[in-house]
Formats: sequence, structure tokens, C-alpha cells
Amino acid sequence: MTTTSSSSYMLNTIESNTMSNIDESDRSDHKIMKLNVDATAPSLTSLSSLSKSLDMDRNLVVNLDDRDLWCRFQNLTNEMIVTKNGRRMFPVVKISVSGLDTAAMYSIYLEFVQIDSHRWKYVNGEWISTL
Repeated sequence: MTTTSSSSYMLNTIESNTMSNIDESDRSDHKIMKLNVDATAPSLTSLSSLSKSLDMDRNLVVNLDDRDLWCRFQNLTNEMIVTKNGRRMFPVVKISVSGLDTAAMYSIYLEFVQIDSHRWKYVNGEWISTL
């Protein structure tokens, strides 16, 4: 696994693994693609690595859609849009993947990791930390 960390996000490039929750006979046909982005790093430059070709069985290309919008938010915080149905993150994470094997099965996971022990509330136009 290759790790790039030079800016507001750290990128662990995609790797191919065997799924552990599948029957032994089916495991060779399934792969897990892991793409971890750590929001604790200082800038967004390493997200350009998403558009680079990654070597596995073939050349995979993973692109972050709306990259320009993400770059504008790198020094700000992401917004949580509160609706009746819950909360949505803005900007929305959208990726494009090409170069996949059409005969294989893939799973793509996006994991959010808590970076501090604080809980935050938006009160009177500002974010307030509550423990």
C-alpha cells in the first residue's frame, strides 16, 4: 500500500484484498478496494493522486469529481446540511472509477474517522464544542 501525505488530506492508495466474509470457494473472484482519506492532514494537494493511474491487475483510475469545489473548501470546514431526513455533507463525495475488470466484483468503502473527542453544535452562528 502506498501512502501519500503532503496536504490537507492523506491518501492511502487502493489495494486489492480478498474479502474475508465470503465462502472459501468464492474468495478468489472478489476484491476489496480501499481508499482512505484522512482529513487531519494540512492541505488537499495529495487528492490529485486520485486521478493517477494505480497498478493492480490492470490500470485503475480513480477520480474525485468536483475537485475544484473540494479545493475551495480545503481551508474551511465541510457543511452539514440539516434536513427533516437527517444530515447531508457538503461538498458531496463523488468519485469515478475506470479500468475495473467487468467479470470481478468490487466494493468501495468510504470511512469517516473522528479526529478529536469533542462533539460540536452549531449555536447562534458558530460551532461550540461540547464534551
